[in-house]
Amino acid sequence: MSTVGPAEGPFKRPGSSIEAGGRFGNLDIEAQIGAGGFGLVFRAKDTVIGRPVALKVVRDIGDEPVPEAARRQFLGEAQALGAIVHPNIAMLYHLHAEAGGWMLELEYVDGSSYESLLDGGGRLPVAEVVVLARGLAAGLGAAHAAGVVHGDVKPANVLRRKDGVVKIVDFGLARFLGSESRKTSSATKIAGTAHYLAPEVISGDGHRLASDVWGIGAVLYRALAGRVPFDAPGIVPLFYAILETTPLPLPTDVPLALRQLVMACLAKRPEDRPALDARFFEALDV
Repeated sequence: MSTVGPAEGPFKRPGSSIEAGGRFGNLDIEAQIGAGGFGLVFRAKDTVIGRPVALKVVRDIGDEPVPEAARRQFLGEAQALGAIVHPNIAMLYHLHAEAGGWMLELEYVDGSSYESLLDGGGRLPVAEVVVLARGLAAGLGAAHAAGVVHGDVKPANVLRRKDGVVKIVDFGLARFLGSESRKTSSATKIAGTAHYLAPEVISGDGHRLASDVWGIGAVLYRALAGRVPFDAPGIVPLFYAILETTPLPLPTDVPLALRQLVMACLAKRPEDRPALDARFFEALDV
């Protein structure tokens, strides 16, 4: 991975050329493929190397500097990905700081998100869920070994490449262990997708390694049951359900060991959730 330091001056999008049909250096911008709170994602082609890449850039806000929150998020994502090299995590190739702004050049994953695969309440075959579970555990285990908490594990942030390889993406909410207080004030906005937030995050204790394990459990539960483990009409009832209720049992056609593993990942107390170690993978031998 190659990086450069932040450019001088205001933090802005790196030029109007970052749009479909444009060009940035040796990169041909082919199409916009995604959008998030602060960033847009494009598919591009490196015309020198000949490989496709994904470009994550700050949303265009005209001549105004990008908010500090976006600056921190982009730099945090780059630093987190720079600490991890693993086949189940989309790699950061380069942090561009040219033209007065930052842009992440990332591994392009040719495939579908698990959100799209599960949309409409469908279930995945057990064998495919086991592949998903192994990829999540291996990739997040590598992140945890590097001291990185993903912080937003959900189906939309997990991709299935066309050859079946699982790729974890979007480390925009990632943080290094010890980089901030474990507690968050009641005034602090909870970041993440509500249905996949762990109880300790909702209650204000902050993200930790076990919070990613909860996310794994919630993703696998949805893949096996065709529904999220907790649901309610409104954010307050949803948070109550996550904090106080137990999910409905998984279908009985799911092997017992896998059912037990998923429910263990959804334990209310972080210390009761399984570690992403050899025993986790042994439970997937179904």
